[in-house]
Amino acid sequence: MELRDLRIFRAVAEELHFSRAAKRLIMSPATVSSAVSALERELGCRLFLRTSRTVTLTVEGQRLLAKVAGILDAVDRLSADVRPLCVRVVVPEVHPYGQVTRRLAEDLRETGIAADLTLAPFTSHVQMLRSGAADIGTTVTLPGTPPDDGMIDSAPLGPASRLNAMLPAGHELARLDPLPLQSLAKFPVHTMPRDADLRVADATVAAFRAAGVELQEVDNAGQQWNDAVQQTVVSMAWVVVIDAVRAYPPPGVVVRPLPQVAMSVDIRLIWRRDLPAEVIRRIRTFLAGHPVTLPLG
Repeated sequence: MELRDLRIFRAVAEELHFSRAAKRLIMSPATVSSAVSALERELGCRLFLRTSRTVTLTVEGQRLLAKVAGILDAVDRLSADVRPLCVRVVVPEVHPYGQVTRRLAEDLRETGIAADLTLAPFTSHVQMLRSGAADIGTTVTLPGTPPDDGMIDSAPLGPASRLNAMLPAGHELARLDPLPLQSLAKFPVHTMPRDADLRVADATVAAFRAAGVELQEVDNAGQQWNDAVQQTVVSMAWVVVIDAVRAYPPPGVVVRPLPQVAMSVDIRLIWRRDLPAEVIRRIRTFLAGHPVTLPLG
């Protein structure tokens, strides 16, 4: 019996859903299911009752969960006490938010706190923090609406951002500014993946609908930012993006504001609430002195 298997068991027991547990752990559902089945064989009992619609703990599963929670918490506390203070910072691909998180890592290092960096798109950071794969990151939320999670704290990195359209430079609408929404809506669009933040995705669709158009959304669950950019450059699709992308557009595209769409979003720094108090103090001090501004008229 390994700690990895116990962590997988606890995630499934808390979520009561194999796919949600897999997403939380950043694993495939097949890996999670296989680990649980192996644990059940090792223990000689069923831990979950599964149907096509529900997952529930058996009596044996409930007993194991009560024991496992204490074991894993004790192991985590022991690891924190023994290892040097180190945080894992996940850096977004969008400038200048990637730059500011790198500066935060440098600031932490100057105070003796080790900081490991990983590059990943905005849309994956919340799940990485929830799963324990990272400690600090960034995300996009509705204004004044931090991630709905008692595990994560956050603060805005600057003013709210309006929505913009990113199109291939050769798109037939690329030369128009402002863009006519009715014409734009005729082409498929990549919005924020629904598996990243359902509230932002739904609010985006609703905002365009309020402006009089229905979006032809591309199924982009789990899609990475650079994949969306690449698909945009080689296709007639477009992407809903934040002001930072208009300020610093990738090559091969044009980015146009959408003043007709009455919606904005926050870009927030996020961190795990269980970080040492010393780290959280440094994060808050850094944020107070490094607001993000964009060179937009």
